[in-house]
Amino acid sequence: MIVANAGAPRPVLMRGAKIQEVKIEGTPVGMFPGIEYETITLALEPDDIIVFASDGILEAMNADDQPFGFDHLAGVLRNLAPGSSAESISAAILDATDEFGGRPMEAHDDRTLIILRLTGNRDGKQAGNAARASKSWQISP
Repeated sequence: MIVANAGAPRPVLMRGAKIQEVKIEGTPVGMFPGIEYETITLALEPDDIIVFASDGILEAMNADDQPFGFDHLAGVLRNLAPGSSAESISAAILDATDEFGGRPMEAHDDRTLIILRLTGNRDGKQAGNAARASKSWQISP
């Protein structure tokens, strides 16, 4: 999967029990005309989960003005049932930010999520053509 970042928080990759941010930066879209964005290729495996979350998720604040942040997001992902659907992952994250922020007060920002859960053959073969790029990123052990 080829990924670029146009000013959003870093994507999060979960592989088994390992959760980490994908280290890619970028300038917000439209800030400078003609800007080129770095791309990286994620070498994905079956059952990987990728979370693209807006800053409204990671910067959701609690009553003590502390942000939800990566550590809370990682905690939600660690507590998922095996094989959770993208819909249930999204619901778990939104419920956790609601609880963290002490809902029913309104969120200070949008809360947007894109959840991808890779499914495929257990032998590692994926259907379709694999894209090639000059730079690859592997989850560290």
